[in-house]
Amino acid sequence: MPDSADFFRLRSFHSLPPQQVVESLINTYFTYSHNQPYSYFHEGTFRQRLADGNLPKCLLLAILASALRFSDHEYFEGATREATETYAREAWLSVLSDHMTADNSPQLYVAQTTNILAIVDFTGMYRALERKMGSDKYHANSP
Repeated sequence: MPDSADFFRLRSFHSLPPQQVVESLINTYFTYSHNQPYSYFHEGTFRQRLADGNLPKCLLLAILASALRFSDHEYFEGATREATETYAREAWLSVLSDHMTADNSPQLYVAQTTNILAIVDFTGMYRALERKMGSDKYHANSP
């Protein structure tokens, strides 16, 4: 059995985390992101589709990336930014390769996914700008 240092070193964010971690992030999403300011889903229907395995991969990855901003789950300890960026990138790749081909018509979940990912990408760039400029300098110069 690997020790905790090995566990954190061996994590890969190119696939879904364990089910209990997914469930924790879904709870975090509905607590902190859903209706803030957008409501993309009916929570009960979303959870039922998740339980039935009927959520598109791109949408689930986008939700995980969005929820990570507010999560303190130990699975992501020291790697929250890496996990967020990887889940968002994998979601975008899924949208492009699985749903935006000439053979497919975009579905509602593709619009939901891309909108959530746009917010994830924007907030990631905003946080990077704050880090680069120093949050005190950035806020001092903002209106």
